[in-house]
Amino acid sequence: MLIKKIGNRGFGLREFIAVLVVILVAIVFIFKTFFNSNSAMPIKNFRNHAKTFVINATSLRDSDPRFANVVYLKDAVDNAFMEHVPNPWNKSEYCDETESKLVSNHNKRFVTFKCGNYLIYNQNAEKDASEYVVYKVSSWQTEKLVGSNVQIENFYNVEVNGKPLYDQYYNEKEFLMKYSSSFGYTAATSLIKSEHKLLIQPKYRTMEEVE
Repeated sequence: MLIKKIGNRGFGLREFIAVLVVILVAIVFIFKTFFNSNSAMPIKNFRNHAKTFVINATSLRDSDPRFANVVYLKDAVDNAFMEHVPNPWNKSEYCDETESKLVSNHNKRFVTFKCGNYLIYNQNAEKDASEYVVYKVSSWQTEKLVGSNVQIENFYNVEVNGKPLYDQYYNEKEFLMKYSSSFGYTAATSLIKSEHKLLIQPKYRTMEEVE
């Protein structure tokens, strides 16, 4: 026999298979636990980054009246209240500094934070980081989408001498940065120069809540 009996009790083929099955089940359980723990870590880090941004953006808001209503992640970085935030899913990229923002409205704060394809959208900033709802989002597109999981945002360009100035439309922060760079003029989208015409293009993307 290939498997010999050991002692008086013996250790046969059935016992060997039973032990093997137990070992395999234990290995699968350990691997699954390790995998789930590691796959959840980027989301935990993402939520913590968003909370850190809330704290630092609030400090910037309170110290500079220019940011009383909105503080973008780029504002916090440019004013040395934060460093660039690495994307938890891709360390070679930074989180989106022109979409991530803290909005103050009637003594309430709402945070939007985006890294790669993951988004915390318009959440009550007072919540604990673990309570922030995380979405996975698609790329923006101009083709209209409908449904409860669709997000719509306006993107901007400006018409100068009868033609769009830029070759694409930008989100509000990016547009203001480019507009200011082009004309040395800092303004809200409703206050562009009188001889210029603001162009608005809605874009759409899907949002799927991450478990």
